[in-house]
Amino acid sequence: MESSKLTDTQMQIRNLINEAFSISKANPQRCIEISREALTIAQREHLREEEGQSLMHIGVGLFNQGKDGEAINYFQQATTIFDEVNYYYGLRCCYTNIGLVYQKLADDDKAIEYFQKNMALQDCCNMPALNTNLLINIGRCYTHQTQFDKAREILLQALDNTKKFNLKHFESVARNNLASVEQHTGNYRRALELHISNIDIMQEVDDMFGLCRAYLQMATIYLKLDNLHEAETYLHKSIKLNEKVGDISILANIHHAYARMYRKCGDLENEQKHLESALVIAKEVNSKSSLIEIMDSVIDFRKRNGDFEAALKMTEEYITLLDQQFDEKRNRLIQETSTRLEVERFERESRLLREKNQELEQKNDEIEQQNEMLEKAEEELQRWNQELEERVQKEIERRNQQEQFVIQKSKLESLGRMAAGIAHEINQPLGLIQLGIDNLFQSIERGLPSKKYLQDKSNYLDQNIDRIKQIIEHIRIFSREQNAERFQRFNVSDVINKALSMIEVQYKNHNIAIERDFKAEETFAFGNPHRFEQVILNLLVNARDALNSKYDQYDDGQRIGVTLFNNEGSIQIEIEDNGVGIPETIQNHIFEPFFTTKDEQKGTGLGLSISYGIIQEMNGDIRCETESGEYTRMIVTIPEFIAETSHEKAESTGEVGNEYA
Repeated sequence: MESSKLTDTQMQIRNLINEAFSISKANPQRCIEISREALTIAQREHLREEEGQSLMHIGVGLFNQGKDGEAINYFQQATTIFDEVNYYYGLRCCYTNIGLVYQKLADDDKAIEYFQKNMALQDCCNMPALNTNLLINIGRCYTHQTQFDKAREILLQALDNTKKFNLKHFESVARNNLASVEQHTGNYRRALELHISNIDIMQEVDDMFGLCRAYLQMATIYLKLDNLHEAETYLHKSIKLNEKVGDISILANIHHAYARMYRKCGDLENEQKHLESALVIAKEVNSKSSLIEIMDSVIDFRKRNGDFEAALKMTEEYITLLDQQFDEKRNRLIQETSTRLEVERFERESRLLREKNQELEQKNDEIEQQNEMLEKAEEELQRWNQELEERVQKEIERRNQQEQFVIQKSKLESLGRMAAGIAHEINQPLGLIQLGIDNLFQSIERGLPSKKYLQDKSNYLDQNIDRIKQIIEHIRIFSREQNAERFQRFNVSDVINKALSMIEVQYKNHNIAIERDFKAEETFAFGNPHRFEQVILNLLVNARDALNSKYDQYDDGQRIGVTLFNNEGSIQIEIEDNGVGIPETIQNHIFEPFFTTKDEQKGTGLGLSISYGIIQEMNGDIRCETESGEYTRMIVTIPEFIAETSHEKAESTGEVGNEYA
């Protein structure tokens, strides 16, 4: 954004940020305080770009305080905002800062990752100086990883950039880093060429500190090549230039290099002089790495000159210093590891936060779309609900009708299969009526019968007619459709006896003995007695079919046992036959609709399924015990009706029925 287009508030924030940056190294705490002030204003005014800049500069201050984990957190927050508002300059600055944090922590892989993410944005925000600096930093990471070929390739790209865009300062830095790579790989001649070509550039950009160090590096290389004359020349240049710039941090190294040179010359006096100077300066600046190297050279010098006592004393100091350095390295490693873990945690949390924000934004968009769809669909949904309710109601009615139809069909099938026995039940009283009428006519032919004879004969005929009426009425009631919800109190033994009365004669004619064992004659249940009778008939019919499959009709060994007893508040009915039994492989399927082992003419597979449903309606249970080839025992358990009268029970269920009583 151009400054002419900035509001007064934005200018105020930018001025604060510029002030914070200017003191970020000299006074990082003040940098943080000023950046927080800018952040407060930006958040209050909802200025997202300025908010991101404020967060980034808080991170810069924390980085300069050595609080790398916290710095990463603020850089990541700024990255999220810059990405949101497409502020690519800020985004690239944050990626650079994050990469520098990882480079400081010696996590070169992560540093390279962020430097490369930064490079990927150059099409959005092309900054040649930044691109070149990133290449140099990547080259340094590869050098630190001893991947010298990759480092050389990247640094040469950086060098090409400096020439293309006339970036003299970065050209000097790139050449210096290339020289370091060549020196590490033993290519000393190429390293010297890079340093020599870099002298004019460093003088042009007035980098005297860099030039002083370059002279020292060149002198070191000449010492390795045993070119003592050139080594002395560049050491002299280095120490003279250092007198002007005052870089005491490398002065000890210069004197140490002089000492190594004089050793090669055999000049013990000057070697000792420069070793002592290097030792004093190294102790003064507390440069432990340089001090250890210098002390090692001093110990060697004293041994060579026979001063073993002084050498021993220096060795003790040397060992103490090594221990201190080891402890410091260990503590630094622990601190770096802790910081790296903290940085990774912050980075992971920031990444998860960004992903969650993206998910939430996507969800919000989806919710808005869904709300629009829901608003449009609300009326249609209400209409569908109404239609669905009507369809459900019709489906329930249809299913009830189908269920009643299936039950009714099953009852009529049972009646059809028992027709011969029922006919015999009716024919017996009809025969007696016919015999009684014949006797009456014979009595009339012989003379006027007495009044008592007529009365007795009339009573006899009435009893048989009533017997026929009872059979027909029982069949009529049993065969007509029943309301499944019409529950009433009924005597279980009466219902079983009525069911037996419909088949007993027929079974007897087929040599099937029915053995009753009623241990409870007066025991009551609550349900639909007609449907319960249908269950008993279904079980009796199945028992007969099982016997027919094992015996012929003349075999006297056929037996069906019907047992009734109370069992701790329940009524248990057992119908057992000694027929073929049920194979184990199909026992789990016998209550499934349409499952049958009978011929199509003998069964539909609905009997046991319907019976199971009827018993379930009465809150009861039906199960099977069988052994193939030996027997089948069907066990029906239903709740016993004890505490309430039929009227009380009817009131509690809303149903009344006394048709069966």
